[in-house]
Amino acid sequence: MCWIRYVKIALVNTIGALVAIIWVPVPQAVAQPLLSEQTNSAVSPLETIKSVNNNLKTTKKVNSLSELYQLRDEVKAELNKVSQRPSLQEVEEPWQYKFHLQQYEKTLKDFRNVEANIIKEEKALQSWKEAIAKAKKAVEKGKIIQTNYQTWQEAENLWLEAISNLRQIPQNSLITDKAIEKMIEYQGYLAVASYEKVIAARRWVENIEDDTKNNTSNSSPIAYSLSPGFTMYGDTNRDGELDEADRSSREKWSLSEGALMLFNSDDDNGDQIPDWRDREVNGKTDEADLALVNIQVAENYQDSQIYISTDTDASDYINVFQKTEDGWQPVDISGTEALISREKVLLGVEAKQFADRNWKGVVKLTAIAEKNGRKIASDSIQIGVVPWLMSPNTAPVKELHVSERGFGNQEFVAKIKQIVEKTGAKAQINSGGTTWMQDTKEIGYVQFPSQGKTHNMNVVLKANRPGENDQYARSLLKEDFGWFEVGKPRQLDPLNRWVDAYGNLEVTPPLPGYELGRIYYGKAG
Repeated sequence: MCWIRYVKIALVNTIGALVAIIWVPVPQAVAQPLLSEQTNSAVSPLETIKSVNNNLKTTKKVNSLSELYQLRDEVKAELNKVSQRPSLQEVEEPWQYKFHLQQYEKTLKDFRNVEANIIKEEKALQSWKEAIAKAKKAVEKGKIIQTNYQTWQEAENLWLEAISNLRQIPQNSLITDKAIEKMIEYQGYLAVASYEKVIAARRWVENIEDDTKNNTSNSSPIAYSLSPGFTMYGDTNRDGELDEADRSSREKWSLSEGALMLFNSDDDNGDQIPDWRDREVNGKTDEADLALVNIQVAENYQDSQIYISTDTDASDYINVFQKTEDGWQPVDISGTEALISREKVLLGVEAKQFADRNWKGVVKLTAIAEKNGRKIASDSIQIGVVPWLMSPNTAPVKELHVSERGFGNQEFVAKIKQIVEKTGAKAQINSGGTTWMQDTKEIGYVQFPSQGKTHNMNVVLKANRPGENDQYARSLLKEDFGWFEVGKPRQLDPLNRWVDAYGNLEVTPPLPGYELGRIYYGKAG
């Protein structure tokens, strides 16, 4: 049993009067380390720094990410020294060669540990920055002169999100202590926002009761996230249809529930440009790649202006369209341009990339109804991008891609073609292609519920081998065959020169606990 520390927080209302005192529990820790961190102490910052310091004969203490970068450079320089094969003059005895090899292995291990800690600290810093950004937005909400229930609800959600970001910082990070202090501070602000939200709700109910008694109000009461007759919903149950069953869990999203959108990476109109780039809906096949979102607008909202906004600057990650009599039209998602006025509002959403370290792959779309410059209703939905899945080598084969290198492998190509075609699959021969076809790309797939069924689409990931022209992957781009790339080719040291060749990237068949297989990447060599 352990004692829980508490911090006393004073709640002050908007006119400066003390209204209550609460006790906020101090978090004992932030994010727990991953299993790999728990079982591999070599990756912990303390052990890594001790090991590196012993190797470099330095007593320098690392306190920041910039110092970690500097330490990495020092270890890399040392690694370059010990990675050189010793000359015969330097190695007179077998033990000397063994000692040199041990130095190399130890330094390489230190280098990889420093790299692992840099990645961890970069993620921690990103979580910190996201928390600070959301906290600033929450503070701005509280500065609004005419605050109401909706304002404080939004502020409360922002404080919750900021605290959640801080909890993602590992407990052995360099900024853990700072994160815990900031969490304590934010929990106090969260309590204030929650209190003010309750007060605003009571005030709103009292105003409605007074208006009802006096019959002096001609305007409809504001119904914020529960606005009667103003509802925004998508395919939350993932059956490919929009219906009444989708009205629940609209603001929740996980890998197992919530509306999905597709990274629209294929080419439905044959212009050799992925569909997400052209900001157009190219016919029925492209329309089937959109995540549909319906906004139900009751009669009392139909003469209002409806705006669409997102919880973050999502313009780099999604495109939104509105279906009109003139076809699908692009939608402004900054909340500044109103939708085209219609009785039925139907939106289509597509992602412009998969989730990565900079974007979690989930956006919160909010529809806001305004009349005479006054917000009268709003509703929201969360939508997440479907993940890219790798295909194991045991999966059924439709096409086999092989390079034809002239006399050097004519017999091989002929036999492969004969064997493949007997199975009903197609042998795609690439004349003059690279010797290492497997290294140029990795073909996977995505699954997306659309029009009452599951839409399966192959998507190829382009490799980034330095000094190689890996454009073969893009030549596969067509309708229902997507293409994407991550990063650019980079110049690597001899130890890692093959790390971006996708012969080193594979996935197993389904395993217990890994229904879609487990991804492995090999060493750089």
